Amino acid sequence: MKELRCIRLGQIDAIKTRISNLKQSFQEYGIIRESTIQAGGPSSLNEPQPEQRKTYPYLEDDPVGFNDYLDYLVGILLKEEEGNTRVASICGMGGLGKTTLARMVYNDPRVKQYFNGGCAWVCISQQYQKRPVWEEIMINLLPKEKSQNDQKEKSQNDQKKEIKGWSDIDLISKLHEVQQNEKCLVVLDDIWKIEDWNNLCHVFPRKDTRSKILLTSRNSDVAKKADPRGIIHNLECLSPEKSWELLEKMAISWRSDSETKTYMKKLGKEMIENCGGLPLAITVLGGLLATKQTQKGWEDVHQHVRSYLHAEQNLRVNKVLALSYNDLPSHLKPCFLYLGHFPEDFEIPTKELIRMWMGEGFISQVQHRGGREDTMDDVGDRYLRELVQRCMVLVGKEGSLGRIKTCRMHDLMRDFCVSKAQDENFLHFTNTFSMKQREAQIGKVRRLAIISKSDISQC
Repeated sequence: MKELRCIRLGQIDAIKTRISNLKQSFQEYGIIRESTIQAGGPSSLNEPQPEQRKTYPYLEDDPVGFNDYLDYLVGILLKEEEGNTRVASICGMGGLGKTTLARMVYNDPRVKQYFNGGCAWVCISQQYQKRPVWEEIMINLLPKEKSQNDQKEKSQNDQKKEIKGWSDIDLISKLHEVQQNEKCLVVLDDIWKIEDWNNLCHVFPRKDTRSKILLTSRNSDVAKKADPRGIIHNLECLSPEKSWELLEKMAISWRSDSETKTYMKKLGKEMIENCGGLPLAITVLGGLLATKQTQKGWEDVHQHVRSYLHAEQNLRVNKVLALSYNDLPSHLKPCFLYLGHFPEDFEIPTKELIRMWMGEGFISQVQHRGGREDTMDDVGDRYLRELVQRCMVLVGKEGSLGRIKTCRMHDLMRDFCVSKAQDENFLHFTNTFSMKQREAQIGKVRRLAIISKSDISQC
């Protein structure tokens, strides 16, 4: 039997170098993207890439609950005072209606009239290439450029061919020119990372322009980076009144049978509580209930409302929430999943939470930043703030020095967290725990949460 030997530091460095070289090779041959390695992404090379999300500027319905936000954002974009904000941002967790609100702003007659130089809508999402984004903006901002020969309007196909022939420098220069000479609005929908903004921002002039940018993001840090003086509108969940107005409009108000409507209203008001004010969840539920013509059909949904919210094929809530999780850096994924330990609507004391992260080894060492040494508490606080900035965790109470004292999770985000933690065998849940169960679970369960009505215990 060979003698076990400790791996020397030189060997560790050699291993790190080989891993780095492998990553570089994967990127060069298109096996894995750089952003996937840095930002977490799929956990293995065999895991399929997430479907790219695409949004469009067209309003297909009459949204509920956003009119006050609409007037506020339109007012911000139309201000012309010197030194006024160049970028307005809509931030919030997935499913809150950021894209819907941006569509309302984009299609508002006041906006169309003011930004007479053109308006452009581009969906960035998690997978994009900067050159096609720049070209799309250019095409939208020059819809009626005249040909010098016959003064006839060029077709969009002609414009696309011409723009594709430009160099990056020429394209950037032309975009600067049109935004400085005209009043233009560019909407960047669903931009995820600061690196994405850094890649795209070269086409937007910082000075001598009345053009504006409206962006939507799940990460408030992106908005701060885009314009430190910019306006950030943090979108909130709908109030109970607005939630009910939306559900009633989608699934009840148009029905003719008054007796059936009365019964549906009773069940609907009970079911709406499961949506937690999340417009996406209400829309999914409303769309499902609209197809149920009988009281029996509504009773079936009422009995399994949570399951329906996660299983609806056309617009699944879990799929939207999963995008935020898939984008997490690898060191934040276990920190997020660990939040599943805590009961629904529980105010989580952050000091204890960070201690638990330390005990699990999620914060394994002190980190150095800016010439000073951060404590493990500092690192844990930074991890928590990043989850907050990504709109995956809500702030409960803050201390006088700005530290987060307690935090919590939206009910549906917690449902997703619990489901993901169980799928990955990260955490097992039970209401009771007998000795027989304990023996059966030994070697199978990594963490066990025993949740009662009054408290939470962890094993």
